[in-house]
Amino acid sequence: MSLHHFAVLSLMALIRVPAAQASVIVDSRWTDDQGAALQARLSVPVVNTCNGWTITLTFNDDISHIENSWNANFVPSSTSSRVYKLSNLSWNGNLSPGSTLSGIGFVVRYSPQSQVEPITAVFDPPCGSGTVETTTPTPTTTPTPTTTPTPTTTPAGTTPTEPSTTAPPTPPPPTTPSTVCTTQSPSTTPASESTTAPPTPPAPTTPSTVCTTQSPSTTPVTESTTAPPTPPAPTTPSTVCTTQSPSTTPATESTTAPPTPPAPTTPSTVCTTQSPSTTPASESTTAPPTPPAPTTPSTVCTTVTPSTTPTPVSSTASSETTPQSTSKYNLDEVLEKSILFYEAQRSGVLPAENRIPWRRSSHLNDLGNNGEDLTGGWYDAGDTVKFGFPMAWSTTVLTWGLLDYPDAYHATGQYEYMLDCIRWPLEYFLKAHTADNELYVQVGHGETDHDLWTRPSDGTENRPAYKIDSSNPGTDAAAETASALAAGYLAFKDEDITFANRLLTSARKLYTFAATSNRVKYSDSVSDANNYYPSYDYKDELVWAAAWLYRATGEAEFLTSATAWYDEFGIQYSNWGFSWDDKGPGTKVLMYQLTSEDKYRQHVEGYLTYWMPGGQIPYTPKGLAFRDQWGSLRYAANSAFLALRAADLGISSATYRSWAEGQINYMLGDTGRSFVVGFGVNPPVKPHHRASSCPTDFNVVCSWDAFNSPDPNPNVLNGALVGGPDGNDQYVDDRTNYRTNEVTTDYNAGFQSAVAALKSHQLSLRATQPTESPLTEATPTAVPSTVAPSTDAPSTVTSTTAVPSTETPTTVAPTEPGVLWRHAPYAADDNYLAGWQPAQQIKDDDQNAAVVLDPAGGNEYVLRVLYPQGSYRPGASPVLGGIQFFSQPFTPGTALMLTYQVYFPQDFDFSKGGKLPGFYGGRQTCSGSKDAATLGCFSTRVTWRGNGDGQISAYLPSPQSQDFCTKERVFCNFQWAHSLGRGSFKFQKGRWNTFSQYLQLNNPGVHDGRAEIYFDGQKVYEIDKLNFRTTESVKIDGIYFSTFFGGGEAAATPVTTYTYFKGFEVTEKI
Repeated sequence: MSLHHFAVLSLMALIRVPAAQASVIVDSRWTDDQGAALQARLSVPVVNTCNGWTITLTFNDDISHIENSWNANFVPSSTSSRVYKLSNLSWNGNLSPGSTLSGIGFVVRYSPQSQVEPITAVFDPPCGSGTVETTTPTPTTTPTPTTTPTPTTTPAGTTPTEPSTTAPPTPPPPTTPSTVCTTQSPSTTPASESTTAPPTPPAPTTPSTVCTTQSPSTTPVTESTTAPPTPPAPTTPSTVCTTQSPSTTPATESTTAPPTPPAPTTPSTVCTTQSPSTTPASESTTAPPTPPAPTTPSTVCTTVTPSTTPTPVSSTASSETTPQSTSKYNLDEVLEKSILFYEAQRSGVLPAENRIPWRRSSHLNDLGNNGEDLTGGWYDAGDTVKFGFPMAWSTTVLTWGLLDYPDAYHATGQYEYMLDCIRWPLEYFLKAHTADNELYVQVGHGETDHDLWTRPSDGTENRPAYKIDSSNPGTDAAAETASALAAGYLAFKDEDITFANRLLTSARKLYTFAATSNRVKYSDSVSDANNYYPSYDYKDELVWAAAWLYRATGEAEFLTSATAWYDEFGIQYSNWGFSWDDKGPGTKVLMYQLTSEDKYRQHVEGYLTYWMPGGQIPYTPKGLAFRDQWGSLRYAANSAFLALRAADLGISSATYRSWAEGQINYMLGDTGRSFVVGFGVNPPVKPHHRASSCPTDFNVVCSWDAFNSPDPNPNVLNGALVGGPDGNDQYVDDRTNYRTNEVTTDYNAGFQSAVAALKSHQLSLRATQPTESPLTEATPTAVPSTVAPSTDAPSTVTSTTAVPSTETPTTVAPTEPGVLWRHAPYAADDNYLAGWQPAQQIKDDDQNAAVVLDPAGGNEYVLRVLYPQGSYRPGASPVLGGIQFFSQPFTPGTALMLTYQVYFPQDFDFSKGGKLPGFYGGRQTCSGSKDAATLGCFSTRVTWRGNGDGQISAYLPSPQSQDFCTKERVFCNFQWAHSLGRGSFKFQKGRWNTFSQYLQLNNPGVHDGRAEIYFDGQKVYEIDKLNFRTTESVKIDGIYFSTFFGGGEAAATPVTTYTYFKGFEVTEKI
């Protein structure tokens, strides 16, 4: 195997930047021992707007030929074998000032044994101008330690990747006293939020002074990949003085009302005398830095004017004992919708309970070279290629979040859905692992796929599949897939041991394949993958896989390998950013989690120091840690997840958690808009995503017309995190811009796990809050939800959670004049339809319904419904279960309330959900929102979900209001049922639950309808601007008594059980 010799070259380009020089970074390395082949990647600042660019390279020795290039055309001169042009491709020619052209790369071969001399490069107008020069490293046969992987930064489903690099640090010169002054007004932004009441405005403050002693930092600005930084010369102590107004910000903020503006403040002075740090922020990959010589003081003063927008969170802003925010956003909804995004990315045969109505089974002819079944898995992004390498990382990180924060998924009713989520790619990896030393790592050809804009289900061709094996290894892909399978084993070992054991067996084999075969990057073996997801190195994946196998098995040999490789490969210096290509930062956290060794703790702190304000990562004006322009949000989200893991492992808990929450909140809406499709205020509506952009009607052909449409995507891609804004917080919701608006499975992975971590912390805070005294009355008390609707929301959506009483609640008693109908109490010998006449379209009647005594005790007779094991929708399942009929016992109206009580036995298994009665209007044959739109009908049945969460499942006609799908606790489904108020209440077992729904129909042609939900007598949810009907003839006509488990075989009744009903009545309103 060839030795790789690395050198990072810093080139200064005289580009037209006012009063400064711009750096052009070239990362190069020899790719054989003789130094004949040179691989290089460029990163170039952009000065002017341009619609096409060229870079002229002049090599001071003859180039025999070009072996490869990426993200650019590489064209030789007609007159010289030393002059070449790099020019833009069709997709990366448009550049804006302030951006960086990165990921340009090439491999050239010199004449063997030639003496390589300086290279000159010119970044041609109009983008910039000037000359850059570097001396290429002289080949050597002495291997150096591995450099920090600088991952490619552009995984995109429709475009090549865009790697970026860093430059070596310049040793700091001796420091002398200096003064820099800035003036800062106090921030009016609260540090965190309370769930109780708005803060009292602070009284006027007066200036104050605080001083500390500290040494000035000797930290290098950037990170070296070749040698340790030179020790700094002696420095003198410094005084850091900041003149600023004292903060008037209260420590906590209400989630129900904005804080009262603070009283006027006067300036104050905060002075800090500090000694310089002797720890470099970034370190060499070869040896630790030499301690600096003694330092002496210097003075620095700063005056800063604060922004009223969110700013980066200071790493010292939070006390370790300060209670943390429970989040101002609905984390339950974010988790649920993120899982739905992954369901929208599914390839293969979709399950009967598919929850994405605009997706159908797809690419059923994906086969290996010998006919192996390669159906399944996830589409990578907005396209339909299946890239196994990033898919495996996404699966590993999602599973990590599930393993360490299961309470977040249980509490939100998403645990079973999350298991289904990760099972989908895990089953695909088992298929793709076709022999011990053989793994398919890609299905579909990138360019061929990207030339089409169609639905995934239109893909019926037999697509090319690419594999790694003993002849064409891929160390990194095999190791990463082993990590995903090992993590999957941990997730399923208590759920499905047979499946879990298959995962672990495959993980062991792939790990052995990665560790023992020739060590080669998979993208060197699979040329098409190199155009989209080229791997920078394989060493981080080896350590990562060994750590995951140790966590899965507890076998010491895996820890021994992980520990040795960690040190040998220099993982501690991996600070660029946790991503699908760079596992180093995640490995630091995982190794500390597994061993509790202090050295790993220090390396975790080093990484997060690198990322937090004051480190090496730039920040946008509104506070986003901005690693790279392509998919900017995913890097911040990934590091936020690691910060939250570190916090929960006891490392700088309050500081890291505060910073991480600030990054996630940026994505959820802190800048005034959400970057998550289908969530929050002003979310993206035009994600770069084929399936969701195609017409809802499958009979309408999907083509590039959908891509070019100025309208929002007709299908809502719930939960998808888009690429994100630029370095100035600018974002345009533009489907044609894949840098900012594409979605990928790796974008959501760290983001979702970070949200799970925040939800888990929210639950722990609630658990430690003092409980109230027992209720003295049967009626429960309503408490505000910890997630308040945004004050910027375009319509009214409020939500509260009822705290159930331990006593059986009584039926809400409406005023008698408003009662339209009340079901008379059953007698012992009544048929279950007594009092329900006229009843129509009766299904599964006498089989499953009976009149019995109240299960809670007493002499009252109630209706009992049977759900035999294996039963699901009435009239559809082989085993008859549940009941269903329509009843019209009252005069139709336009504003009515339905109230009834339902009892679930103590051993009732909510499983994957089921239906309960509700209102209907118009035709009784309305089957889904698709019918509601064409037949003029609606229904609003109630649904219980997997953990007892309740909601209204509404069949409603289209169109709904423009902001309908972004409202709180709304999950859109224009094919079947929209979910209204999901999780706003929870059904309790072993007692009677009282439920009411109030509907106020809209005026035809106007979106002014309304729905309200009451639970145990308390309003828990309301939503307005609804469309129930298009004609006056549609009224609230009757009760749709429909109750059953699931909706398909996969969600059938797990074990024979019952529910009980009583107290039905229809009123004008309580």
